[in-house]
Amino acid sequence: IMQTALRLATTAATQQQLPKLKYYYLDKRVKGECIRLALVVGGMPFEDIRCSYEEVAELRAQGRLPFSQVPALQIGDDPTLHGQSQALLRWAGRMGGLYPVEHQLRIDAVTDTVVELYEHVVKVGYGSAMTRHPQTGRPMVQLSDFQRFEVARNCGEVLFPTRFRQLEKQVLVEQSSTSDDQREPPSQYFCGSQLTIADLSLYVLGSAILDGAWEGNGVQPEVLDDCPKLQNIIRMVGEHPAVKEWNAAHPCSWFG
Repeated sequence: IMQTALRLATTAATQQQLPKLKYYYLDKRVKGECIRLALVVGGMPFEDIRCSYEEVAELRAQGRLPFSQVPALQIGDDPTLHGQSQALLRWAGRMGGLYPVEHQLRIDAVTDTVVELYEHVVKVGYGSAMTRHPQTGRPMVQLSDFQRFEVARNCGEVLFPTRFRQLEKQVLVEQSSTSDDQREPPSQYFCGSQLTIADLSLYVLGSAILDGAWEGNGVQPEVLDDCPKLQNIIRMVGEHPAVKEWNAAHPCSWFG
């Protein structure tokens, strides 16, 4: 309890000192959405700059994107943009009290797994063995129709259900003192009762899957059938007041 109180006090003090933020990302609810949610849930006001692909290309041509892609974050009046989605997610998590050091390994394991899943499933949509070229932004190494089909099949039949079953075992269940072995454990986040960036990361991908958004890439909602704890996390994050309000105010489709 003392650790939680100290963390909340530190977070509140940090937020008061935080400069203005500008977050650059596509008008989509995919990989970079969890950073938006980390800023929202962490109580950090930011300017939500939703870029078209043409605007991303313009930022790239200007040399403003450190890794030639979005998401990117501007902190304060310094025009420098900071990149790489996982670096931004961890930064937002630390600033907002959503990345507790005592659970860092568990959180990183979850977020790294979600990144791996994104990296493979988008290859179906891109039709390429690699993702985007770091200078032009175009997908690299075209797949044949058969290879594209095989990537989709292996995502849906092997990779996603296996990784989700493994993530299911990462959920830290905190038993209450009044519970007994005959009762079902309470719904918990990955790190027990505390919401973290691991839960936000899973939520963005998992809620899209349950909504059928990735069916065209071979990933059906059934990949989560064996994972009641993950489904509970997705539900709890979606019902979080800050997330619910954010989603209602920004009703864009999954892929723009």
